Amino acid sequence: MANVVEPVTGNVTQAASVPPARPSWPHHGIGDGVLKLLFGLEKQRPLLGAHSMGEGTTELVHIDQSILALGGGLDYFLETVFNYPTLAEAYKIAAMDAWNRMAPAT
Repeated sequence: MANVVEPVTGNVTQAASVPPARPSWPHHGIGDGVLKLLFGLEKQRPLLGAHSMGEGTTELVHIDQSILALGGGLDYFLETVFNYPTLAEAYKIAAMDAWNRMAPAT
């Protein structure tokens, strides 16, 4: 029996996984990467999925997993303080990008 995948209406946003403090990263041997977050368009803007690719992203996957397991959404990323400069700051950048792209919640 084939799995049926329900279509999801959402907004995809992405941000570079290396934060703006880029000049401090080359000596750590971390190259470019991508972080993509998928948020639902419902009022609570739930996190529906995340993809991270590139060097150092294994240090980020626990953030995706935690927020998905706890049912968090866009507000969590907008209101949380992430260490600077760290790779985790990409979540704040991606969340602000998503917020700027979305129409007001209904």
